[in-house]
Amino acid sequence: MQTGSLSNEFDNIDIDYSPENLEIGRPRITAEEVFIFICLLGYLDSVTDQESAERMIESISLHIYYTNKNKKMPRPKTINENLNCISAETLEFIKQCQLNEFLNEGLDDFNYAVFDSTSVEASSSSPTDARVIYRLFGRIQNQSRKFERFGLRNINLRYPEHWQQILSKLLFKINNAKGTPGNPKKEKIKPDYGQFLRTAYKMNEYFIREFKKYKIKVVLTELKLSVRQQLDRVLDNMEDDFQAVSYVLYYAEDRVFNGKILSAPEKILSLSDITAAFINKVSVMQLLVINLR
Repeated sequence: MQTGSLSNEFDNIDIDYSPENLEIGRPRITAEEVFIFICLLGYLDSVTDQESAERMIESISLHIYYTNKNKKMPRPKTINENLNCISAETLEFIKQCQLNEFLNEGLDDFNYAVFDSTSVEASSSSPTDARVIYRLFGRIQNQSRKFERFGLRNINLRYPEHWQQILSKLLFKINNAKGTPGNPKKEKIKPDYGQFLRTAYKMNEYFIREFKKYKIKVVLTELKLSVRQQLDRVLDNMEDDFQAVSYVLYYAEDRVFNGKILSAPEKILSLSDITAAFINKVSVMQLLVINLR
């Protein structure tokens, strides 16, 4: 299936674009082109790096569009300078228009999806709560090292790295503990789990406190549109991880010390997809017994 020419999408649109923040003598591009490259920025994450520039140059759709306009495609630097002149209000307006268009087309919004893993063979095991907490903190630390890319000082990881070492040692002891008839594992690991959770709570409070400071700095810092979008993505990822850590800490403490067990769908089992869950599969014999009842 072939898509139509990009220029056809704008035949009935009459808009004028005069960026106010570009320096005198800097190349301007039309509002039509700005909109196209906004869409590409959302897809490619950048319009200036080598890979994105090469993909735009090799794009047949862009080639046809500029051929029909009898124009040359602007250089990546020019595109980036024009995109950085777009106000946050204009960008939000464009997003809302796009969302309304998608809804009007009646497309699947993926609010509900079912995936069957029956035919998939895999070697998997239910992760422990302590391991999920440990890995979430590792991911938060990795995100904390990215602020310098945006001209900001990274979050101080001196204390978190020390606490992470403590969590690693405690996690090893928890996972390798073996129970005895007189002292089952769930009782044997309580002291180590208690220390693990206390350290994790301390670490989580530290990160949240520092994160709030950085959000204030970001609001007060003037950044280009493309840079701010990337930074906002890092902040959103960190905020999601803080919420996930707080949730796992809550039900882990309830499970270990109060004996409350959550079902798999209520727990976080995967860092890449927090909605992932294990499916309890019954055998054919079990199904026959259930049906006979």
